[in-house]
Amino acid sequence: MENINVYDSNKNKIILGDFLGRGGEGSVYEVAGNANLAAKIYHDPLNKNKEDKLKAMTYVKSEKLLNVLAWPVDTLYNADDNSMVGILMPMVKGYKEIHKLYNPGVRIAEFPHAGWDFLIRTASNLARAFSVVHKHDHVIGDINPGNIVVSSRATVMLIDTDSFQVSAYGNIYPCNVGVTMYQPPELQDIKSFEGLIRTSNHDNFGLAVFIFQLIFMGRHPFSAKYTGSEDMTLEQAIKEKRFAYMKESKSRYMRQPLGTLSINGVSDTVAKLFERAFLTSDRPDGKEWSISLEEMLNDLIKCTKEPSHKYYKSQARCPWCRMEGSKEGVLFFGRAAGQPDKYKYTDVEDIWRSIASLNPPEPFPDMPEYKDLNLKLKSARHKLSRKVIIKKTAPFIGGIGFILAAVNMTLGSYWMVAAGILFAAAVFLTLKPALVKCRAQTDKTYNDTVKRLDLYLSIKDRDTLRKRFIDKKEQLALIYESYKDLEQKRKLRLKETRTDKNKYKIVDILDRELIIESSKIEKELKNGMEQLEQLRLRAEKRKNAVCDEIKKCIDILERSRA
Repeated sequence: MENINVYDSNKNKIILGDFLGRGGEGSVYEVAGNANLAAKIYHDPLNKNKEDKLKAMTYVKSEKLLNVLAWPVDTLYNADDNSMVGILMPMVKGYKEIHKLYNPGVRIAEFPHAGWDFLIRTASNLARAFSVVHKHDHVIGDINPGNIVVSSRATVMLIDTDSFQVSAYGNIYPCNVGVTMYQPPELQDIKSFEGLIRTSNHDNFGLAVFIFQLIFMGRHPFSAKYTGSEDMTLEQAIKEKRFAYMKESKSRYMRQPLGTLSINGVSDTVAKLFERAFLTSDRPDGKEWSISLEEMLNDLIKCTKEPSHKYYKSQARCPWCRMEGSKEGVLFFGRAAGQPDKYKYTDVEDIWRSIASLNPPEPFPDMPEYKDLNLKLKSARHKLSRKVIIKKTAPFIGGIGFILAAVNMTLGSYWMVAAGILFAAAVFLTLKPALVKCRAQTDKTYNDTVKRLDLYLSIKDRDTLRKRFIDKKEQLALIYESYKDLEQKRKLRLKETRTDKNKYKIVDILDRELIIESSKIEKELKNGMEQLEQLRLRAEKRKNAVCDEIKKCIDILERSRA
């Protein structure tokens, strides 16, 4: 938590909650007591122009802006020196960066239910968000994948809005940064965006690029094989309007990548909007895009072979089946909503939630002391022997008493002594086999019970499985944390290569690395979850079996002492 005391413009104390994330300019925190707000605290002191811009943004906020943007709603100040240190803005939760949606490999993990219709709907909602910004006379300027987030309902939010070009009360506060792969041809030779006043038409180019990437599986419209002799960077291709997917792309020496959707795979209206956006300065705005995309969305056909596939009605057959069939291992979409577990556990977050919900096996109950049980067993053994002797001799003793009494009355005391000796011998000879048998039975009971007891008490590692479960779950937690770190590492590497002329190639490489690493982590988590379930099952079986044994021992003791 940021170690400062802050208050808002109305002198209300704001308590910073849990840390949410760190960006290039500042860190974001929850606001204690208000789940709908987040606080952004800047790393460096703000200059006057930045302070004026942030204040102006809070003055011109509106409900429409706040519906689709993380727009500043108030400014924050350091309680110690009254300097402006941050802003309050709407909390954005449950959203993921847009590249996780348009990139097929990442999409299957992050948006497992997203089909082509979901992508088109997202594109339409993105166009509406741009339209809202432009209707308020603002310009996004720094259009990049890190500033656009998408929910599981295909709704879109624009974040990092404090970098936007803002118009307020006759003043224009420019956006001083930009990513060239989303900037129009006329801005490709700009050395610096510092102080540049941009227009909504500049934004419309970046909007068209993102819509293209959503519809065409993450492909950039100007990234293709150049058949000319000289080198062709992405920025140069944009500048020269070498749109690779246009119907006459060969005349521009651009070859559309193999295994990609044809421009004929979208409606004629949408295809023409792409050509306007990439080949002319008369670029379609957000409203035009949203209307045309909604129309195309209503004309999709569901594939009869694969429930997750949908395509435009002009196609004779499903293009996704064709493209997936031509490339082994390629999968553009995850499972359709309601589809059986064909792609079970394809969402890393889902896997982790399942792992987190698994509780460790119950520990073994406290063990009785071996000496106590052993003494009880020996005592029971002797008691059992005496009990059997009494039971066996009682009839003889009663019979002897009756006979001796009769003899005494008829023959006198000498005959009684002789008769007693004879009867005693008979009793001994009669009881000896019974006593031997009783002793053998009690010895067997004793030995069997001791063996069971020894089995129970010899399991000195009885809680080993439980410990292994806990250790494994902690290991999986670290793996999950490494998954969350992947995106942050990607951002840092992108920042390091911002000025590299081949950075678009680096972006592709980083995306592929992200897919590979995410897949590895997904596999590790899936295997780990299976191991946890097996450990739980084995631990429960072991505990139940051993506890049953000791229960039998206790039951034998209790019956013996009865």
